[in-house]
Amino acid sequence: MDNYNLHPASIFKLPKDNQDHVIREYYDTLKTFADEDFQWKVWIENSIPDVKTSLLEMREELLDDCFTYFIYHDSIALGFGKELIDRLRQLRYLLGSLPYNVTIKEKDILKTSDWQKIISEAKYVVELWENDKSGMYYSNSSKSTGYGYW
Repeated sequence: MDNYNLHPASIFKLPKDNQDHVIREYYDTLKTFADEDFQWKVWIENSIPDVKTSLLEMREELLDDCFTYFIYHDSIALGFGKELIDRLRQLRYLLGSLPYNVTIKEKDILKTSDWQKIISEAKYVVELWENDKSGMYYSNSSKSTGYGYW
């Protein structure tokens, strides 16, 4: 693949090891959105002291140009299944549709029906990813950190 003609947001502009790392981070971030218990422990109870992130940071990671390019282009080139790609797009849409104001407390957001839809969709996306013939490479590796962004 000719790196000079690639879109700047494409993972294929990166060395192979970095590509794998970025994709695993996407997967790990998706796992975070699928795990309501973990969200409460990190964002509400602060009971996992080594984890420093906010709901807004996590949300923005999946709304940035690189992830958007990944789900609309790179995931296809990697051979991800159509249903997985469609559900990644749906999850991104749900995250983008969520009205978020920095003055709203994370505890209040986690209780909304909109957030529950995001959790449900993220769980389904993670399940699809883990069973996808191309996606499973990035989820079943010992290099996966377990949760994204940190």
